[in-house]
Amino acid sequence: MRLEQKLKRWVSAGLIASEQSEAILNFEENRKSSYLYYSFLILGVVIIGIGVLAIIAANWEELDDLVKLGFSFIVLTFVAGLSFWKRENPNLFTVFIVLYSILILGMIGLIS
Repeated sequence: MRLEQKLKRWVSAGLIASEQSEAILNFEENRKSSYLYYSFLILGVVIIGIGVLAIIAANWEELDDLVKLGFSFIVLTFVAGLSFWKRENPNLFTVFIVLYSILILGMIGLIS
C-alpha cells in the first residue's frame, strides 16, 4: 500500500490530523534517494574492491601462508570496523558493506 493511501486512511480513521499527514508526506518525499546515485556508488566500490584484490593477487604466490591468512584477517577486520564505525551514515555504511562482501569473496578465492 502506498504512503499516500495509508495517510488518507489514517486521517479518515482519526489517527492523525491532515496537517500531520501533509508533514509526513513532505518529509518522506525529501528523504527519497536516487537509485542512480546508489548504482554509481556501488559500481565505484566494486571497481575499487576488484582493484585491491588484483593488487593483492598479483603478489599472492610470493607470500608465506601465515602472512596470507594474517593479511586477509587484518584487511577484513579493518573494513568491518570501518563499516561498524560509520553505521550512522547510510552511504558510507553501504560502501563499506559492499567492499567487505567483495573482499570476503576474493579472500576466500585467494586462500582456497
